[in-house]
Amino acid sequence: MKGVLRARTDKFSDVQMPQRQCLKRQCLKARQRRALEFLETPNWFSATDFITLEKITGYKQDNFNSEDGYQDFVDVCERYWKALPKEDKLEKYKEYGRL
Repeated sequence: MKGVLRARTDKFSDVQMPQRQCLKRQCLKARQRRALEFLETPNWFSATDFITLEKITGYKQDNFNSEDGYQDFVDVCERYWKALPKEDKLEKYKEYGRL
C-alpha cells in the first residue's frame, strides 16, 4: 500500500509543482506591471522629500542655491528620474517607495 500511495503522491507533486511555479511567475509579473504603472504617474517621485531625493539621485541639496527654494535641485532630480530606464525606476521604487 505504501508504494502505491507514494507513487500517487509523487505523481500529484509532479503535476502541482509546475503549476505553482507558473502562478508565482504570473504573480511576480503582475506585481511588476502594477509597480511600473504606478511609476508612470508623476506623483510618487515628485512628492518625495529632499532627503530621499538625495539618496535616490546622489545629488546633495546643499550644493544648490537656496534662494529659489532649491528649485535647481528639484529640476536636476526630475531630469535624473526621467532619464532612468523603467527597470532602474522599479528598483529605486522598491527601495524607496511607500506602497
